[in-house]
Amino acid sequence: MNQAGRLLVIASLILVGAACASAGQSEEMGAVDAPIRVEIDNRNTYNVIVYARYHGQSHRLGEATALDQETLSFGGGIPAGVPVSFQVRAIGPSTRFQSQEFFLDAGDVVLIRVLPNIRQSTVSVR
Repeated sequence: MNQAGRLLVIASLILVGAACASAGQSEEMGAVDAPIRVEIDNRNTYNVIVYARYHGQSHRLGEATALDQETLSFGGGIPAGVPVSFQVRAIGPSTRFQSQEFFLDAGDVVLIRVLPNIRQSTVSVR
C-alpha cells in the first residue's frame, strides 16, 4: 500500500472512532430538554438575582422582587447527570446564598425560599 493509501486508512479509522465515541456519549449524556421551573419566594427586603451554577459557570436565571414571588424557568441544554447548585445574590448589600448541588430531571420544580437573613435561605426540588 502506498503512502496516500495508508493516510486514507488512518484518517478513516480516526473518523469512525470519533463517530463511535460521540454516539456512545450522546446516549449516556443526554440533555434535560424540558424546562425546569424555579419558584422563588423572596421574603427578603431586597430584590435578588438568581443563578444556576453548573460546569463551573454561573447562568443568570432572572430577578425576584423583594417580598414577592416569581417563577422562572431554565433547561434545554443542561447535560443529564450534571450537578446543579443555585446562588442567590441580594441587590444592594453584598450578601449571597449558595445551595448544595442537585441532579435535576426534565419537569422538576425547584423552590427557593429567600429568607430575611439571606444566608439561611433554602432550596428544595420536587
